[in-house]
Amino acid sequence: MLVYLQPFSAAYFCSVAAGEECNILRRFFVYEALKGASCMGVQNGRGLIRRIDTRAALLAAATIAIQCATYWLAQLIIKTAGLALHSPETRLDAHIPFLPVFLVPYVGCFAHWVITFYVVYKTKDGFARLFTAAVTGYVIATAIFLIWPTTITRPAEQAAGVWGFIYGIICATDAPLNLFPSVHCLVSFLCMASTVKSSSVPRWYAWLSAVMFALVCMATVFVKQHFIIDVAGGTALGALCWAAAAKGKPRECAARVYEALNLHK
Repeated sequence: MLVYLQPFSAAYFCSVAAGEECNILRRFFVYEALKGASCMGVQNGRGLIRRIDTRAALLAAATIAIQCATYWLAQLIIKTAGLALHSPETRLDAHIPFLPVFLVPYVGCFAHWVITFYVVYKTKDGFARLFTAAVTGYVIATAIFLIWPTTITRPAEQAAGVWGFIYGIICATDAPLNLFPSVHCLVSFLCMASTVKSSSVPRWYAWLSAVMFALVCMATVFVKQHFIIDVAGGTALGALCWAAAAKGKPRECAARVYEALNLHK
């Protein structure tokens, strides 16, 4: 659907992606309500409000919490220990412009992650593989952050207006550390991989996840939060973790945790 949008207008493309993210929420909850009414067979109208899948919601929140904890822990250790910082900037990176409009997918991807985790975590197999891949990626990324600490110099002339406000919040809450590999690209790749071949996820959402992954990869460099090598590293790490999570003890353990957390027994 999005592939037919105007390819030469970054602002138009990103604004449509943001609007599509809002449409996702509306379609998703309407679908859940209708599905609940059908399954429960309620005719008095109360069946339109279907109970949220508590287990999927809690596990999605736990995944985001682990991501934030490992990310901030790495930054804390780097700052406290005073580790030497490196800049993997290339000549090509130096010529990439700062485009504030890409703050839309850079920030909007967080909503996409939460929705994807929740939707995929509704099945045991979906949770077992995605959770295993995500946590493995977080741990490996954190280790790399500490072994090879990286940094970036943010643009001296920042955006004005709404863009400037959003960028200011990013700069105030996220230090220019933990560049390689890009966690944005890592998580976005896993969200795409977990939906592309999933029978429980609508096909249109799988395509949207692929578009979001591409937008996030571009956004990380266009808003000067990452270098090209960070994008490649995050994507490669995501692919490796996803492949490794196809089978093995960690995935089996995750599946047992999922079964143990059956809150509807």
